[in-house]
Amino acid sequence: MWLRITGRLPALRLSHHGGTGCAWLFTSFGNGVLRPAITSEISRSVERYEEGTVLGLNQSLQSVAQILAPLASTFLIGHRLLTPWAWFPAAICMLGLWLCVRMPREAAVQMN
Repeated sequence: MWLRITGRLPALRLSHHGGTGCAWLFTSFGNGVLRPAITSEISRSVERYEEGTVLGLNQSLQSVAQILAPLASTFLIGHRLLTPWAWFPAAICMLGLWLCVRMPREAAVQMN
């Protein structure tokens, strides 16, 4: 069974490269759904006069992450450090989750 992603990418044979297709699926979901949602939430959470600065900072941080992540992954995979390659992004995600859970509580405490 063949699946053609785009005209420029080679066809994937799902039985052998399902992991690659799955990674593309999550990446596409993140780029297409999560980034716009995060950007809109950021713009709603700041004052009108700060919106351009904060959105520019957000875009800059996303660009830096898109540059550094492949470099770090290439280094870790190239040196066969597969465990840190898996745990490093997991730790960043857990930090983000912790901040998301913690920040609303702090905001509620400050309002009271």
